[in-house]
Amino acid sequence: MDYSNLYIIIPSYNPSEKLIGLTQDLKKYFQNIIVINDGSKPDYDYIYKKAEENKCTILKNDSNLGKGQSIKDGIKEALNRNNKNLKGFITVDSDGQYSADDVKNVADELLNNSQSLVLGIRDFSKIKLSAKQKFRNSISTLLFKLSTGKKCKDTQTGLRGIPLNLLEMALDESGKRYEYEMNFLMDAMLAVDTKTVSVQTDSTGNDRASNYHVFSDTLRVFARFITYTFSSLSSYLLDVILFAVLNQHLIPRIITNDVACVWISSSIGKIAAAVLNYIINKKLSFKSKAPGTVEFLKYLIVFLIKLTGSGVFVNLLKSYIPIPITLLRCIVDTLIFFVCYRLQKVWVFKKTAKETV
Repeated sequence: MDYSNLYIIIPSYNPSEKLIGLTQDLKKYFQNIIVINDGSKPDYDYIYKKAEENKCTILKNDSNLGKGQSIKDGIKEALNRNNKNLKGFITVDSDGQYSADDVKNVADELLNNSQSLVLGIRDFSKIKLSAKQKFRNSISTLLFKLSTGKKCKDTQTGLRGIPLNLLEMALDESGKRYEYEMNFLMDAMLAVDTKTVSVQTDSTGNDRASNYHVFSDTLRVFARFITYTFSSLSSYLLDVILFAVLNQHLIPRIITNDVACVWISSSIGKIAAAVLNYIINKKLSFKSKAPGTVEFLKYLIVFLIKLTGSGVFVNLLKSYIPIPITLLRCIVDTLIFFVCYRLQKVWVFKKTAKETV
């Protein structure tokens, strides 16, 4: 295989000496290796010096910008060096848990499937995980399944082959830290086919989770879903407030029929809430840059499901599920909430890959 048009990107922060051995082994196969020093302490300069002696390009950030930003910086550096014959990028964790042979196998798969995302998948039954790693894997697996409906055995893999058709997505993806990996994985797996390669993981390579801050980084990973929840609550409050103001103070001045007042006030409130919900989800929750017309039409379909689904399903299920109707309504509305989130993620605001030759 010819790997001259592939770039290996290794983001790192306060790495162990395993990075030295990793870069030395990678040079047996690859000539283009970019290591990002993401604001590491001066105590680790000797490790980067050794990596540079192994003919790696070293990029240095003055402060810790995050793993996601480091990957983006590595991709940009690769583009500056070779923007005509690129075949793709392979991101590799710096902690030494992936061997050079694992990276080579992912590279081979990427070159054989130039339009597909390639993931190096670990066998967790053979790895002793820390409590922090188990928590992180559980959180990421839950979020991934909730958001995409797809299965991924290793959502936290740090060994990924990124094809050229995902270049724009990789550079534009939201997030600068650990959340970037999850955001990109979800969008990429919805956009292109995914190939997997089993890897022989070094079970002692546990440095990857040591820089993961359980509270702040978990919030970042869930940022899209949190923003979506905020959007739903905000639009609901707007709906209620508009209905109250219009029905009690404004519409009765024009129309005296009570039924008509309620209907008009309710309709205006829901339309305004739908527009607000769409704008927040497009700009903040899913950060879509696609033209709005088609997306808005798709969103209206989801909105109609949300608007009518509660009443329809409560009436259908109340005869079969012997629980208080209010509780049944809460259960149905919760399920509709998650269904609408997934529909907006995988259909309304779905990101697409750029076709490459």
